[in-house]
Amino acid sequence: MGFVPSASWTPADADKYIASLGASPAAVHSVLAAQEALSIAALVREPGGNIRVVRIGISDNEAGLVFPSGKQPILTRGAKLVDGRKIVFVREVKAPVLFYETT
Repeated sequence: MGFVPSASWTPADADKYIASLGASPAAVHSVLAAQEALSIAALVREPGGNIRVVRIGISDNEAGLVFPSGKQPILTRGAKLVDGRKIVFVREVKAPVLFYETT
């Protein structure tokens, strides 16, 4: 799976780390609780402004919703993403929200 073991790993205080990034630990915990309740694997804001809500994914395969910002090209089947993944399925759920799958 690509996991790299580390003998020198030590647990860190998650709240202290979150605060060091300039975020509110309470707000982050609230978002994580909502993600867990909705079975959302990830929330991603792309550099161009699109927001992806990833429902499920492993390796380079994922499925979810994309909320277009209007600043990026609309996803189409066969399009390649910046990281090399390819859109294999895309369908409009309700304008402008799209359901997508990658490989």
